[in-house]
Amino acid sequence: GATYHATANSRWALSYGKAYYLPSLRESLLFPLNFNPDLKPEYTEQYELSYTAFRAGRWQWQSSVFHTRNWNRIERSNWRTGPPGWPPQSFENYPGEETIKGFETSWTRYWGAESSLNVSYTRLDIDNNELDLALAGAFKQPDPDHKDFTPEQQVDLNLTGRLGIVSATANIQYVDDFYSGGAGGLPTAGTATLMDSYTLLNLHFNCPVWNESKAFLSVHNVLDDDYALRNFSARTGGGKWIMPGRTWTLGFEWNL
Repeated sequence: GATYHATANSRWALSYGKAYYLPSLRESLLFPLNFNPDLKPEYTEQYELSYTAFRAGRWQWQSSVFHTRNWNRIERSNWRTGPPGWPPQSFENYPGEETIKGFETSWTRYWGAESSLNVSYTRLDIDNNELDLALAGAFKQPDPDHKDFTPEQQVDLNLTGRLGIVSATANIQYVDDFYSGGAGGLPTAGTATLMDSYTLLNLHFNCPVWNESKAFLSVHNVLDDDYALRNFSARTGGGKWIMPGRTWTLGFEWNL
């Protein structure tokens, strides 16, 4: 990558990265009777251009655009075309490739060393041209312009601070343009389902107790909203997988 410092308080950065994932024991042993010795590595490459402006100790603004390409993705086959139950399965490389173009921007305001407010927005444009290349019917996916469990618009707000000896964090998350494929959230033939947008409020508190130990309290989904991440296909009865409502977690942490 390369960085250009336009001023003392701003900079441009251009980067390129490439990664690969080799078939592991999971792909070798999960379905040993249908082991595929011809699996190829899975590849990902990404280009990113970002701009950052800041004032030390006061605020920071960062925006970036990126282009990600994935190919030879390793996925289970036969699960989408077989009868209900547990059909013979194996792992194979997807044909074609997946392209994700995106924009991210975030702004952070600081008040001292322990208090801050961060707001971020993410927008994705997804093109799965691999999904149009059905290989013997095994790789047919719901919609070439969406990706399961990947929100195409998301807003996050994080507020951190201290109340006496108690550190507190509040997180608000808004998710929109979110799709699910089908049975158990797995892609099935047909059209991807547009899920309902949702907003979550989460809180976390921690308090030192003694030396390296602390007590903490987390509250997930404070507003007790109903939201779903998965949509079941008709062959499994249909309907949505509703996530848990308000959840409390109280704990103690001791670092040796």
